Amino acid sequence: MILTEGSLTLIRLQDIHYKEYLSDGWHINVAFSEGTMDELLRYLGDGFPKEQLLHSITPPSLILMSTEKNLIQTRMEALNLINANDTNSVKTNLRILLFDFLTKYFTLLRTPSNEMPTWIATILLKMKKKNNFTRGLPALLSFANIGHAHLCRLFKKHINQTPIQFINEQRINYAINLLLHSDMDILSISMECGFSSLSHFYHIFKEKTGTTPAQYRK
Repeated sequence: MILTEGSLTLIRLQDIHYKEYLSDGWHINVAFSEGTMDELLRYLGDGFPKEQLLHSITPPSLILMSTEKNLIQTRMEALNLINANDTNSVKTNLRILLFDFLTKYFTLLRTPSNEMPTWIATILLKMKKKNNFTRGLPALLSFANIGHAHLCRLFKKHINQTPIQFINEQRINYAINLLLHSDMDILSISMECGFSSLSHFYHIFKEKTGTTPAQYRK
């Protein structure tokens, strides 16, 4: 595996590995016990894609955006400021970091294919951000930098969805949270999620949930 700048990779117990630099570089290694991973996965429950995480053919890997990479680097450096003798604090902060890695970056492994290209996984991660899925297909195409037809084929192969279906899934998930946890009216929610038409929002929402936004809120 050739890991470029910003790569985040999970090395499992069964992964026999070593590193070889192709050019000048450095890496941060976060080591943790099997017991720690077991406890976190037990807490996350059956909804978390642990089988893909632990038993995919190659180690799960993705590329972080520069802002995320810098944030993680800052958090890692902050760990060095903790008193090494305060083992409880060190363990707690490491577990928080590991939990963030698992829940923020490795939940995209819900795919029937273990051969998803890293760049697609990175795009999926970007498109889960509100300012991107609300922009819709233009944002996705700008990240992919390939033709629409080619992108559709890749999405169907790796996540069994079209790009539009994936985008709408993120929009409806966000709409559901707004319906449940905010006082926004339905028209405002529709616009907040990136739908240009209220009737289209109703159509997609009912298609995904089997009910209307108003009924879902009730």
